[in-house]
Amino acid sequence: MVKLFLGEGMKKVLKIFYLCVLIGSFITLYYLGCFLLPKINLYHSNDLTVYDNNSEILFESHHELNGKYLALNQISDNVIEAFIASEDKNFYKHHGYDIKGLIRASFNTIFLNKKQGGSTITQQLARSLFLNNDKTVKRKLKEAIFTGRIETNYTKKQILEEYLNTIYLGHDLYGVGVASRYYFNKECYDLSLDEACMLAGIASAPAYNDPSNHYENAINRRNYVLNNLYESKVISKECYLENINKQTIINITNQAFDDENLFYQREIIKELKKLNLYTKENLAVGMDIYVSIDKNISKSLYEVLSYHKPITDTQVSAIILKPNSNDILAMSGGVDMDDEFNRVFMARRMIGSTIKPMIYYMALNYGLTPVSKFLSAETTFSIDGIGTYSPKNNNNVYPNHKITMIEALAVSDNIYATKALLFLGSKNLNNFLKMFNLNYDYSLPSMALGVNEMTLLELASIYNTFASIGVYYKPTLIKKVVDKMGNILYESNSKSSQLLDPTTTLVLNQLLRAPFDNNAYGYAKPTLLNYQPNAIFAAKTGSTNSDSYLVSYNPNFTIAIWVGKDNNSTLFEINLAKDIFVDLANKIVSKDKQYDWYNHGYFIEALKVNPLSGNVDNNGSFYWFKS
Repeated sequence: MVKLFLGEGMKKVLKIFYLCVLIGSFITLYYLGCFLLPKINLYHSNDLTVYDNNSEILFESHHELNGKYLALNQISDNVIEAFIASEDKNFYKHHGYDIKGLIRASFNTIFLNKKQGGSTITQQLARSLFLNNDKTVKRKLKEAIFTGRIETNYTKKQILEEYLNTIYLGHDLYGVGVASRYYFNKECYDLSLDEACMLAGIASAPAYNDPSNHYENAINRRNYVLNNLYESKVISKECYLENINKQTIINITNQAFDDENLFYQREIIKELKKLNLYTKENLAVGMDIYVSIDKNISKSLYEVLSYHKPITDTQVSAIILKPNSNDILAMSGGVDMDDEFNRVFMARRMIGSTIKPMIYYMALNYGLTPVSKFLSAETTFSIDGIGTYSPKNNNNVYPNHKITMIEALAVSDNIYATKALLFLGSKNLNNFLKMFNLNYDYSLPSMALGVNEMTLLELASIYNTFASIGVYYKPTLIKKVVDKMGNILYESNSKSSQLLDPTTTLVLNQLLRAPFDNNAYGYAKPTLLNYQPNAIFAAKTGSTNSDSYLVSYNPNFTIAIWVGKDNNSTLFEINLAKDIFVDLANKIVSKDKQYDWYNHGYFIEALKVNPLSGNVDNNGSFYWFKS
């Protein structure tokens, strides 16, 4: 019997031994496999540093909020100890899985009907960086693999640092840095023990323990964290009693970006998504983003727009491009920076008379000159296949005689523009616009008055081509993206295309000085006679019932401004775009650049002519002619 008993006992021991060996082998193979898999790149998770065109920091964002990734030495010990006490008391003792904690959580959930998470800090980090909260077996298997890979490749301090910068703490807040400023208006390093415990308490149930909406719940969870710290002998009994009776003061402070940085941050993320760079893998490492924005020019733009902010529901958008480059130097999509409707990129509206320089470029390229004349009088055109068309001049004022192209452009004469388009053919205007990837399925005489719809960016791009002497550059916001480990993820293509004839473009550029020319004051006043900035600019205005445009350029800047009504109601601030233009031009153009203009070269002759008669006149104004 004794032998039998010993035999049976030995068998049980052997079974237990084999089971332990099997489990040990599985665990060994699991961690070995995780170690041998490609290393997970963790660096500055969800941290974007945006640099302007001078490689100076424009702004920093962390999980799409104003802030940055914090190194562990930038986080107070109070916060570190509080989160460990709240979320993973055995963090330093396990290798990714807390078996005791998992058993305890399972028991409380199954038998005591108290839902309790058993995930360790490492598991939570793996889930937040690379996965979602689905309850599927596939997701849990992936979590197990990511958890092992993190534990076998990173130290506990590195894991904890990543976790504290990634943990969700309610109100779209990720990481203790931005959350500290939101809830307490303090930097994370300055949090007191009770504040740190309240912050850590939010993590387990951000909606339920939100101190701004459920203060009592937040206090109860804070006390739970304090109790864990006391039981773990991290704090003394005196410290515990002192803090458990405190009334922790919250000071809710908005963590959104100010003004233009909110706008740029939003547009940069949109562009990163289009480039397929805004991925969990890239965000886990963090990215340095180099953009074309000029910080100083952007500041000037927003100062001017703030000064001229409409008091009605009128909207304003603007963009500044750099000629001979792809660079967007500054832009604003609307009056309210919280408005996600970017009117530079998204609003397609009729462009009014800003289309006329495109028609006059075609005319000059065909063989007309700045002094070529058409009769401007009230006219009804009979057009085959369309019927009659009767364009009107502004205020129904007509010279009733032939006028030059200079005068027509200076005063934005509609009859001249219509006749020029009918002479050239509206299909040719469509062909011109196709060069800029703008396709219209109609050919109408009303195109001479700008019934074509474009975004402000598209319109500015055409004028920037004039400014670049016929060379087209596709504008781009992001120039380069580098991850926080130094790997280049993207570089923009700066290719250009010579779309327009350089000589014709130079003649047009000088012709577009006409709206400022007092000598072009004939039957009507030049549109920009009283709006000449200190620097030399070519410019054209345009308007519809609900829109007002001013697009201008010189060798250094292309500026496009739109003022209008989103609901297409009547616009009354008809001079606002002009006021913005003058102040903006004077603000961004330095004194040493005020006289910068184009050289007409060898194939162009500069002549002083009377803009009204078209005759050579020593008292006239300089315009350029093909020699």
